[in-house]
Amino acid sequence: MAGNKNVIQSRFNSQNKKYNFDFIIGRDSNMLLLITALMVFIATLALVCVFSVDKLFDSWNKDLSGQMTVQVLPFKSNTNKSILSKDLFKNKVDNTVVLLKSKSELSSVEIISDDKVNSLLSPWLGSGIENIEIPLPILIDVKINNSKINIGNYDVKKLEQELNDKIGAINIEDHKKWVSDLKNVKNAVQFLAYFILVAIIITTSITVMYTTRAAFKAQRASIEVFHLMGAFDDFIAKQFASAVFKLTLSGAFIGLFLFGLIGFVILFMVDGLKGTIFDYIQFSSVDYATIFVIPFISAMLAKITARNTILQIIGKVK
Repeated sequence: MAGNKNVIQSRFNSQNKKYNFDFIIGRDSNMLLLITALMVFIATLALVCVFSVDKLFDSWNKDLSGQMTVQVLPFKSNTNKSILSKDLFKNKVDNTVVLLKSKSELSSVEIISDDKVNSLLSPWLGSGIENIEIPLPILIDVKINNSKINIGNYDVKKLEQELNDKIGAINIEDHKKWVSDLKNVKNAVQFLAYFILVAIIITTSITVMYTTRAAFKAQRASIEVFHLMGAFDDFIAKQFASAVFKLTLSGAFIGLFLFGLIGFVILFMVDGLKGTIFDYIQFSSVDYATIFVIPFISAMLAKITARNTILQIIGKVK
């Protein structure tokens, strides 16, 4: 008897390879479509955040690596906080520049202009900074010559001590600390984004399992008829998986389209704004390709989940 059933199943499957017996997901199809669109939207957003933070860090790392800012304070010394006259302060700045330029391990020494300093301080102190009578420190942008010394091994504290001993009242802001802090922020944001991606995969899988089980129960009579006609379990599972694949692929592209639409609106709103973080974020063709394949990956995961769910259910009901 079992041999006759296997013969019937083999004939059924060989005769119907070219046919597609799609099973209807039923009343839960709209829910699966909506959840897939939402999950793909969030997943794309998380992935774009990963790419953006990575690009932003690389750009800032290139700008800040091997740089430091020397602050020439308008005081006589670290212990004597009396304000220097303009002429004495100018001499102090000139002496600082001469000493820095005498260092062969430093490739560039440039005094930051008053206009640039004012633009940096204006968001905090407001307009009209040039009229403030309080003396401000002079900032000197210094770059390390990486062809003569390893940037990571340069002793900034030693240079600061030498400047204070010979000139007095000078601070050095090492940008390595900024880079280290930025790297920690980057790692935290990327960890959160990857955590969201994992949560999305789990949520989508659970939704597909629930929807598939509900569809199986609703169409159990039809499935039993297919069994009587000789359909293999794998054949039935593939039909469910195919229906889920088509549905989730449609939902995934809807989610990707919504993300693209919102992204286009944001880019249109910030277009023309110079000096923003968007100037540092430039996606490559590989990044765009990765984003575009998200719907296919989502649909394939849903298909595999649906197929395994049906095979598990059939195995239990036999």
